[in-house]
Amino acid sequence: MEDSSSHAYDLEDRLLHFGARIIVLNRTLNGDYAERYIGKQLLRSGTSPLSNHGEAQAAESNADFIHKMKLALNLDETDQLIRIFVTSISTAAKRRKP
Repeated sequence: MEDSSSHAYDLEDRLLHFGARIIVLNRTLNGDYAERYIGKQLLRSGTSPLSNHGEAQAAESNADFIHKMKLALNLDETDQLIRIFVTSISTAAKRRKP
């Protein structure tokens, strides 16, 4: 039986995979103006937490770590992602109707 402390903390891997899924999703967009606009926002929002987390790991102090982790959290980005998803669902639902 493996000791659970021997497992690497997987946040960085999870952030990497999340960013990769965002990139794959972005590539599926058709490319009209609205999709490019939303896609760019989604791409920036979905891929920035990994680099922000990496910066936090190299923090010079506890205060610096907290500041950089807050950048990774960035509630404004989360709010924008939610808005993008709501808009995407709404658009898809409108396209589905006859």
